[in-house]
Parts: sequence; structure tokens; C-alpha cells
Amino acid sequence: MENTLQTFTTDMQNYLLIINDLDGLLSQLTRLIGNFNTTILNHNLNVMVETDNALVIDAPAAMDNTLAQQLSRRVIELDRLINLRTSDVQTLLDKGSVLETQIKIEQPQFTSKILSRADEFKKIKSTYKPF
Repeated sequence: MENTLQTFTTDMQNYLLIINDLDGLLSQLTRLIGNFNTTILNHNLNVMVETDNALVIDAPAAMDNTLAQQLSRRVIELDRLINLRTSDVQTLLDKGSVLETQIKIEQPQFTSKILSRADEFKKIKSTYKPF
């Protein structure tokens, strides 16, 4: 019985840490996507995704080449960070779901916190369209 309680307590602590980490990552992801979208809109950039998932950034012809290169690097770096955070969030959602299933075995009335984070993640991802 004590071992089961200890396992439950550890699972719950790990679960709450995951929820906390998810909240931070979701906030970061929102800011990164906002920066990506703002950069593209404010500078009238055209972003395309090639078949190998590489981004191609097309700047207006009147834009200074140095500025176009800086913006291109910025957009590519934002895309890289967005993809990293997206992967991190998905990993934590998966781990949290597993822990939640284990917690619900001991406490069937447990209310999910993962589902709301998964829904938020889906909404955030829907605002990211690099093409």
C-alpha cells in the first residue's frame, strides 16, 4: 500500500511539473509564432515551403538586399525555434497523457489538465502557416 501511495505521489508530482513546463512552452510558442507572423506581414515577405520542408523567403524587389537577408535569417530561425518548441510540447503532452492514465487508475475522478493544454496547442499551431 505504501509503495502504491509513493508511486502515486511521484506520478502526481511529475504530472504537475509537466503541466507547468507545458504552460511555459505554450507561452513561448505563442510568442514565437506571433513574431514570425508579424515579421512576414510587416515586411510583406512571401514564405514558401519546398518539398524538403526548407523555407524560401521572397522579399519585395524594392527592399534593400542587406535587410532582406537579415529578415530571411530571422524568419528561418523563428521557424526552427517554432519546430523545436512544437516537438517539445508534443513530447510533454505524450508523457503527461501516460501519467494521467496512471493517476486515474488510483483516482478515477481526477480531472484532466492535459486535455486543455492539448486543445490550446492545437489552437496555437493553427496560427502558424509559413506558406
